[in-house]
Amino acid sequence: MAKTLSRILGSFMCRSQRANYAHCRYRGCFYGAQEMTLRALVGLAVREDLAVSLPPRLDPMRLNATNEAAPMSILIEDAVREVLSMGRFGILLYFPAEGNTANSVPHISTFKVETIEDFDTACVDGNKMLSLVWRAGRPCKAAQGPRSG
Repeated sequence: MAKTLSRILGSFMCRSQRANYAHCRYRGCFYGAQEMTLRALVGLAVREDLAVSLPPRLDPMRLNATNEAAPMSILIEDAVREVLSMGRFGILLYFPAEGNTANSVPHISTFKVETIEDFDTACVDGNKMLSLVWRAGRPCKAAQGPRSG
């Protein structure tokens, strides 16, 4: 975009004006105002302890919510940051396909928008469910059916 703009402007400017424009472009400062604003907004959103109510069987997820062993507060902070910067964030909640009981704890995987290339759905027991998520060239299987219990 910058090269196209400089070509367009260059056709209307004399040599000294082009040189001045080039110097102005290369001397420009970047203060990172967007990053500072994003940091401030996320800080405002999560500055107080979050009130998260979970059923007793899911209480261990407070300290180990994601596959990366991040606590629930970090998961929420990451989701808020991504939603504020990109407008959306993917959270995939699924149960293991085998050995699933009423006391099974779900797995939570998070996806940034730019890593999700495509997804597929399937009809399971009359319900449309997410069956496959394509992330940056590799498929990730989602839940294979409704959880039991």
